[in-house]
Amino acid sequence: MKREGFIQSISTRNFPPSLLRSGLSCGFDIQSTNMHGNVMNTRNLRSDSELSILCSEHQLSRRISAPLGGGLFTNSISRFEWHALMASEKTNIKTLLDTCCRENSDISSTSQKWVKRQSIMHTLLDLSQKYQASVESISLRWLLQLNEGSGDSIIVGSKLGMDLREQNGGLPYNRHKDLREVLTFALEDDDMDLIGKISGLSLPAEIPTEIDHKIDFNNKSLWL
Repeated sequence: MKREGFIQSISTRNFPPSLLRSGLSCGFDIQSTNMHGNVMNTRNLRSDSELSILCSEHQLSRRISAPLGGGLFTNSISRFEWHALMASEKTNIKTLLDTCCRENSDISSTSQKWVKRQSIMHTLLDLSQKYQASVESISLRWLLQLNEGSGDSIIVGSKLGMDLREQNGGLPYNRHKDLREVLTFALEDDDMDLIGKISGLSLPAEIPTEIDHKIDFNNKSLWL
């Protein structure tokens, strides 16, 4: 179908390296692969990982999904404490920790993973104050600068319109503003290193931070 023009490009989703390599060897013209990656799940972000090496060898761009850990690294639950969570909330968070934030470490219990998440969140909150930006923007900005010039991109789930909290008289839904905010500043080298350290990711010696991030948001053609 791609050869006949019905499909523009082929992308895989969460393929293990062995399956991706098999598809390439069978002649599939794959342009990109989708993978999980965030400040607590850096396995696929490492330049020496099998998947990263495979993408580099075949010039595949990476589409990084779950960059906010399914909501774990957002302002909305930034100050939650484990002992104060309801049973249903603990179940949902356990699922996110086990899927969006799996990691190569000796941490096995949900409570230990939550402690690490809280440690990361404290750093993100400090940086949020420094840059006067949301926790979401700090997390996404780190990923953008980490992969600057590599052809990689980040996939963030969002929605348009009013959410349930707004319908019940709460604050207006403004996720789209948070997503645009990430393009209005750049993290300094020391802060890139700091997030890399707490995430367990060894960063390259040089990461470009001098990025043209000035965008005129009064231009409505850029709005969602």
